[in-house]
Amino acid sequence: MKKIDSRVLRAGSKWLIAAAIFGAGLVLTGCAPAAMQGRVIQGDISYVMIVSSSDERLTSSGIGLTQIDVQGSESRGREAHAGSAITGIDGAFKIDISNTDLLDEKLTVIARCDGYIPARAAVYLPSDDQRVLVVLKRVGNGADP
Repeated sequence: MKKIDSRVLRAGSKWLIAAAIFGAGLVLTGCAPAAMQGRVIQGDISYVMIVSSSDERLTSSGIGLTQIDVQGSESRGREAHAGSAITGIDGAFKIDISNTDLLDEKLTVIARCDGYIPARAAVYLPSDDQRVLVVLKRVGNGADP
């Protein structure tokens, strides 16, 4: 029988422990495979679009307390909830997309806020250098709140 050097066993154990700690860290932090980030602003019509992360409209004054829902349509034909969020006071949002089945499909983004016309559009998940821009039109005369 061949004898195994104890240094090899210790080195292998260290790698195994490191891998376990790394895996546990991913689970504990709730690491999602992708995220959808963006901002909701006021405009003349309601719409949703993907823009560059350097788009100057992303620095505009935002609409807070907007409900953002993201849905996907799995290949089996049934809708799948991908995530949701309520925008911060600055209109910014981030939604973690943890369902990996939806990452390559079009996702429907729906934005609703009291006093505004809702917006809805099907988009692909933005890349790291892109954001979702949601523009909502105010109901009525369009005056600022």
